[in-house]
Amino acid sequence: MGSALTKLSDLSLKDNRRAVALLASLALLAGLGLWLFASSRPALPANPPQMDRNLTSLSQSAFEEATGVHVTLVAVTGQGGLIDFRYQVIDPDKAAIVHDPEKPPTIVDEATGQAFDKPWMQHGHSGELNPGATYYLILVNPKGGIKSGDLVSVLIGDFRLEHVRVK
Repeated sequence: MGSALTKLSDLSLKDNRRAVALLASLALLAGLGLWLFASSRPALPANPPQMDRNLTSLSQSAFEEATGVHVTLVAVTGQGGLIDFRYQVIDPDKAAIVHDPEKPPTIVDEATGQAFDKPWMQHGHSGELNPGATYYLILVNPKGGIKSGDLVSVLIGDFRLEHVRVK
């Protein structure tokens, strides 16, 4: 009976070593996969784009009068990788400025000056804007440049609305 117990304990020790080796192999593969994923993402430029447009900063009411747009929300979403910008149309004729391809709506981090104007998956609105309707634009937020609680400026056309708190 003693030799049977010795064989059983040897088998158990071998099984434990196999289990540890299997877990170590899986951990190594998972680490390699994460490293490959992280290294395959495109690198951002060393110096992020800064907003160099010299725009007229307006109060909320003057901004709305000039652009025909009431900013309702700037929020971080998509696990920090996207910016949700929402606006309500007050005057559809003036709000058409939102569609200007030369001066797209832009969110600027007031602390760093970094500008965010790249739409996520070419998302955008086209067509007629309706008074009272709320529209949204999803922008890319690389490396979580904008965070909840930050102060940003919203740029539409040649106008700037400062000190908007990010949700």
